[in-house]
Amino acid sequence: MQKFVILKLAMLFTTTDSVKRLPYQLESMKHLDNRCRISIVVAVTVWGILCQTLVLVAGELKLQPAQPRVGDRIMFIYRPDSLWAQSTAIYAILYRFEENSSEPYADYVRLSRRGDGMWYGELPVMQSDVFYLVRLFNGVRYDDNQGDYWEARVTLDGAKPQRGAWLRQGLSLLGGLPADISRNVDFSRALACMREELKLYPTNLSASVAEIGLSYDLSEISEEEYRQRLQRIVSAPFDTTRENDTRAIIRALNTLGLADKAKALEEDFKKRFPKSKLAEESALQDLQVQTLPGSFVAKVVRYVQNFPDSPNAPIIQAAAMGAFAQTYQLKDAARWLDTLKNQTPIAYNELAKYWCRTDTSQNRGLEYAKKALELAKRLPLYKRPTHISDIEWSLSTSATLGDIYNTIGAIYTELQQPDSAFAMISAGLEATKGDMPAPAYVQLTAYLLERKQFDEAYRMASKGIIATGGDDVLLKWHRRAFDSTLTDKKDTAQYPELLKALRDSAALVKADRQIRQRLDRPMIDGTIFTADRTPVELSSFKGIPTLLVFWASWAEPCIKSMPFLNILYQRYTQSGFARIVVIDAWEEKGKDQFTIVRDYMERNKGLYFKLYVDENNTMARRYGVTGLPMRIYLDKYGRIQYKGSGFTDGLKLVEEIETTLQLLISDRFYQTL
Repeated sequence: MQKFVILKLAMLFTTTDSVKRLPYQLESMKHLDNRCRISIVVAVTVWGILCQTLVLVAGELKLQPAQPRVGDRIMFIYRPDSLWAQSTAIYAILYRFEENSSEPYADYVRLSRRGDGMWYGELPVMQSDVFYLVRLFNGVRYDDNQGDYWEARVTLDGAKPQRGAWLRQGLSLLGGLPADISRNVDFSRALACMREELKLYPTNLSASVAEIGLSYDLSEISEEEYRQRLQRIVSAPFDTTRENDTRAIIRALNTLGLADKAKALEEDFKKRFPKSKLAEESALQDLQVQTLPGSFVAKVVRYVQNFPDSPNAPIIQAAAMGAFAQTYQLKDAARWLDTLKNQTPIAYNELAKYWCRTDTSQNRGLEYAKKALELAKRLPLYKRPTHISDIEWSLSTSATLGDIYNTIGAIYTELQQPDSAFAMISAGLEATKGDMPAPAYVQLTAYLLERKQFDEAYRMASKGIIATGGDDVLLKWHRRAFDSTLTDKKDTAQYPELLKALRDSAALVKADRQIRQRLDRPMIDGTIFTADRTPVELSSFKGIPTLLVFWASWAEPCIKSMPFLNILYQRYTQSGFARIVVIDAWEEKGKDQFTIVRDYMERNKGLYFKLYVDENNTMARRYGVTGLPMRIYLDKYGRIQYKGSGFTDGLKLVEEIETTLQLLISDRFYQTL
């Protein structure tokens, strides 16, 4: 039985390409395995639309006052450069951090342009604010100060920062923010922030634990001192009603190997504060490890009851539909959804899909799909995640609405009501501005062919090929539509050339989409070493696109990825068009990295490449490597453009690397730099 590991909040921020891989025809849905309950949550793709914006340096921002006080209004003064000179609207996105919240709250203000060419706006400083990150948004692109954002600490009197201000600034430099707003990582700066916090507020346990950990990571203290200092902290009394302090002690206990004590402390806090963020995170983790559909359903029901207003609740509701389907309880699922006060469109949409796969009553499935559409038209598709501003969120829901239209269209097809199916799928096409999967274009093309609207069918299929690249079925219908429009059979010789032009256009559309996702951040230079301790500067890799892969010998995903990296290395590095550099990092402390690397290479003589060593994890920290394997893509100028992480499937890894390197090799990528 597959695990229901679909609840990680990171799934909210995938790309819209995942929408295109979802099944929209009920016939194909019937053959899907349980993993497709993951894909039912089309909601996870909505933020991908916003992720397709281009991040560029566009100007200079001043915050006044530089150290705002509670009760002040903070002013934004922005001077755009030529890249943004023609912008018709610019928004300052302000991320408000509170002392006791790990995730910021996004606010925004639309700036006004004045005669001096500057843009101005202001927002109030809230009572609970302690720290700000700021970036600019013009509706299409972001200016995030080359990945470092602008920042400000909120003060009590214009000089002394609020408790938690330095702490939150430091934590923001450790790579722990949601991926779409993560800033450049800097462990050294983070350590300095923790020490400033402790100068002002020496009893801040979160800062204390973080300061000890960073001191150890940066090799400023020995492991013995590290453990002694943590032991002193966990042995001292603390305010058990403060969630931040409790979290800090739990982390320290786990580090010291006292997992039982850490668990007991966590359970006690959850019992006293069942609605706390800690309690919700624990409930999510509990859901992730459920392997039986029945227990998963029970946990979901309890979660939604305890945390009805959580941004995760809609996704979890939708995920529960798969578990209900596996236990043949879809009628119970329908009754459960009907009782919820925060019914969500995606849950009813997924109920409709599962109902039509497991029940002959297509009409009942249509009823649920229509309810999803009705809810979608009058309610938000999702509750806005706190770190996404309203102005951004308003742009991000078309993919889900399109999926609901497709569900209804697929059901109408099964019910042999082609006119209604065509109307619904066409509405989905309009709602998503053409960002639809190939099966949707197939159905529209087939409908037009059946009515002998050959020109329209050819245009529809051509549009689908450009938008999706086209699957085998769409290509088949496209050729049939082309042949049906011919007046002279000799024109058939033109078809290969016409199809090639369409596929070239599809490749350009795909490339443009990926180009819009680029980070465009400055290269982080530094030194890595060969296994024989020869130093190599990362800046020496400039000249051709380079993939940096941070890797560790103990990590199973890293080891499994090696055969695929080996093949790609031979293909690209030996061709001279691109370079793949595998760097060993985050090995177990106390062991010699160089020996580990030499031993690994000795055991794996089939490797085409040599492993480099990131001594003391210096570059891993600077690049914000918090998980392994981590992939950093540099363009030919050495600028950081893309990041990737993890390994679950070799073919997907090869596709990611090949697609990205091919793009970075192409001239097109550099035309708009």
